[in-house]
Amino acid sequence: MNRSMNNSMIPDELTPLMDDFGRLLRLHVPHLVHGLYLQGSIALGGYQSMKSDIDVIVVLNQAVINEEDNAKITAIHEELHAQHPFHLAVEGLYTSLSHLSKKAEPAGETFPRLSHGGKKSLHTGYVDPTSAWILRNHGIAVFGPEASELGIVVEWDEIRGAMNYNLNVYWAGKANRAELYMDEEWIEFAVLTLARIVYTMEHRSIITKLDAGYYLLQQEPNRWHRVVREAVQIRSGGTGGTLYNTDLERAQEVQQFVQATIAECNAKYPF
Repeated sequence: MNRSMNNSMIPDELTPLMDDFGRLLRLHVPHLVHGLYLQGSIALGGYQSMKSDIDVIVVLNQAVINEEDNAKITAIHEELHAQHPFHLAVEGLYTSLSHLSKKAEPAGETFPRLSHGGKKSLHTGYVDPTSAWILRNHGIAVFGPEASELGIVVEWDEIRGAMNYNLNVYWAGKANRAELYMDEEWIEFAVLTLARIVYTMEHRSIITKLDAGYYLLQQEPNRWHRVVREAVQIRSGGTGGTLYNTDLERAQEVQQFVQATIAECNAKYPF
């Protein structure tokens, strides 16, 4: 079922950008485009202006994109960049129906990947499990069929594998780098991302990072309440000041939280 953009689901400040994005896709690559979708924090109801990414997935009808169509897509984003300041926050992927249903044959890297509103690189067309799960269960159609009608295939084992990689590769590689956590953005990112991993493994569901922080405040022992409250306050834009005496003290406790959460998840959940 095709539908027009639902302003009740898309933040008002993003409506002009999304409207033009959809219009330009249908104008320049009508033979390719199947639908334009929002996922990530917007789809999960946790969008924060000037803070959240605008996570998009553009679904196409073909499993391979040629150079001419890639050039048209590049031009679309150059026009959006010139017209819309919020385009700088656009992150996402182009993919195809056959990639979402895992029926596509390997065909090299021909699909655009977006970062800061521009075409960062090309990728194979496959969508990471977390994005695919959010799209299937919560995706917002700017235009095109409902996301639930796209035939997206994503299994729990894939989500579990993604959480395992996040914990034991990405965060394990940063667990001993206390200097990272002298920066407030890294504090928020580390604590609330790990909170979301804990929630995901416990409930087989994905929520916003901020909601995951609130979840830990309800579930975790008092040992980590201060560091989680600190991250929640940073994410929320609170002006109450830090809960720590020094930046070094805070950085060390964030590091300890990262190390402890990795160890506890590995002990509790099978990877």
